[in-house]
Amino acid sequence: MIEEKVNEGISAYREREARKINVIIHMPESKKETDDEEYVLGLAKQIHADNIEIKNIIRLGKKTDDPRPTKVILQTLTQKRTLLQNAKTLKESEKDNLVYIIPDLSAQRREQRATAGNG
Repeated sequence: MIEEKVNEGISAYREREARKINVIIHMPESKKETDDEEYVLGLAKQIHADNIEIKNIIRLGKKTDDPRPTKVILQTLTQKRTLLQNAKTLKESEKDNLVYIIPDLSAQRREQRATAGNG
């Protein structure tokens, strides 16, 4: 029982570490995946977070008519914080496009936040 709890804790820690420098951006679907990086860099510049460097961009889920969330892996935690702090200005300029930026959280952390927000 104790070993199982320890393993769960280690697994949760590793998952948090893996997601530490990631953000999820909900944005319009692009014609080509290479356009996603240009779009993200344009958003960053628009919200005065143009010092970001992107390691990788991954569209999540299967392609449908609806936009898919996009996981953006940044170079540093500082870049992630800057992007998230400045993301609130998107509400004014991109509200018609429903573009928003959120932290990349595990399903368990999302559930905890949802529960805490309702309680």
